[in-house]
Amino acid sequence: MKSSLLICLLAATTVVHGVDYSAAICANPTEYSASCDVSLAAAETPATKSCDGILEKAKTAMFAEQCCGDKVSACDAAEEQPAESADPVETDYSKSICKNPTDWTSTKDLGGRSCSDTAGMHGFTATAKCEGSTMMGGTERKWSVLTASLAAQCCGSSKSSACGAAVDAEIAAQEAKAKAMAAFMAANPTATPAEIDAAGKKAYDASIAEFKAANAPSPSETKLSAGTGHHAGITVAVSILLAVTCLAW
Repeated sequence: MKSSLLICLLAATTVVHGVDYSAAICANPTEYSASCDVSLAAAETPATKSCDGILEKAKTAMFAEQCCGDKVSACDAAEEQPAESADPVETDYSKSICKNPTDWTSTKDLGGRSCSDTAGMHGFTATAKCEGSTMMGGTERKWSVLTASLAAQCCGSSKSSACGAAVDAEIAAQEAKAKAMAAFMAANPTATPAEIDAAGKKAYDASIAEFKAANAPSPSETKLSAGTGHHAGITVAVSILLAVTCLAW
């Protein structure tokens, strides 16, 4: 499988010069540096601007920081604002986004829109959506992932989503991977796609390992669990013995 991935990445480098990423990454395409072509190809970046999802915006912003002279992302370009709702009452998204509703920062700015505006734009309601998926920009997105992505930016320092720690860990690992790839690309301009991908994977694996270590059961909990199973086995054995005795009588 690794060899197949490497072949695909190498193939991408042979056609990368035929792809113009300038408008997909930079608000002003003339600010784009073609030296980023190989890295963008390795990251499977589309040639057209992709700003529909929270992760897409974050990824574009990270590459713009390295590849655009003015560091302005294509997703920061002026966008048409959604029509104002006829309902003057603002929806409370605190319980549907954050594990702890008091962590919700409704007015925090996310590149021209507040957390509340962003939640409404993506179809969130006052009730948590952790099951199923929705279509965004022609792509199917899991509600749990969208919730965790927004929680990472709008739920204070905890960044804990209403959908649980596991999905939060996945989002954190993906962000760590993207940042590591961008940093590696900046420090190693001539790096190959395979090297860039390896740097990202290393950061991803480290983030997941950190989550597992932080959530591993303590020795006392493990011992208690084993003891509970042992006592349950004894109870069952005694019950069977009594049943056999009664039948014998």
